[in-house]
Amino acid sequence: MRELQSTYVVVDERQERLFFEKIREQLEKIDTFYHAREAEAVHKMRDLTEQVEVFEALVGNRRTKNLRSTRNKHSSLKLAVSEFYFNLVLLQNFQQLNHTGFRKALKKYDKLTRNAEGRGKELFKKEICAAYFWKSGSVSEMIEKTEMLMIDKLEDGNRSKAMKTLRVPPLENRDVRSHWVTLRVGLLLGMVLVSVIVVLVAIILRPTDSWQHVTATVRGLRVGLILSLWFTAFAVNTFGWRKGGVNNVLIFEFNPRNYLNFVQLFEVRCSSPQCVPCN
Repeated sequence: MRELQSTYVVVDERQERLFFEKIREQLEKIDTFYHAREAEAVHKMRDLTEQVEVFEALVGNRRTKNLRSTRNKHSSLKLAVSEFYFNLVLLQNFQQLNHTGFRKALKKYDKLTRNAEGRGKELFKKEICAAYFWKSGSVSEMIEKTEMLMIDKLEDGNRSKAMKTLRVPPLENRDVRSHWVTLRVGLLLGMVLVSVIVVLVAIILRPTDSWQHVTATVRGLRVGLILSLWFTAFAVNTFGWRKGGVNNVLIFEFNPRNYLNFVQLFEVRCSSPQCVPCN
């Protein structure tokens, strides 16, 4: 019974007031941030819609002229719309994650304090659920409009092709290692190890008066060696970040649809020493 009682926390009115004030302070910050990002998204949506309409009018008037520039413009518009869609998805995730965070924090508060009145739950219903960042449906509407813009205007009604362009695959899908990539990495790594052993044996068996040639060789190949070390360090860091749950793609602003995972980075690193001796 004592162990059960020790899991609960006794708080007075002052501590409860301070806790709820902190919750409201964070809620205000989140609301302000979300409101600003939503306003930016609304302006961006209006600009993209106008650009697509202008492009559609130009294509209708000059269907056979400037074919190359038309294709370039079409590709740039598709890229802009897909990046805008990705930012909208991030903003929608921001809504859901913060709503879930507030709900869990206030639920945990009621549980730890044995609050029979459920003041944390009451605050969640009255203030969190009524906050602008959660009640606003503008982001969901813009996501739907962006999908229809891509389908109807840029992909000629081909929904599957449009959604394939828009959708961002989860990081877990990119981290799945291909058997062919693993095979190539293993073969290249074996070649690297054999090359290293041959070089070390050659250095050890060289006469003492030929060390100046070794130094000159290392200096000549230092660019390739530095690049190999850099790729090794980056691949190891990427492996550690993914194992630790760090979203390095978002932090470094990589293209979430096309980036190298740690196995592919190791493949690049293992390939580079094989190219250095050819120089």
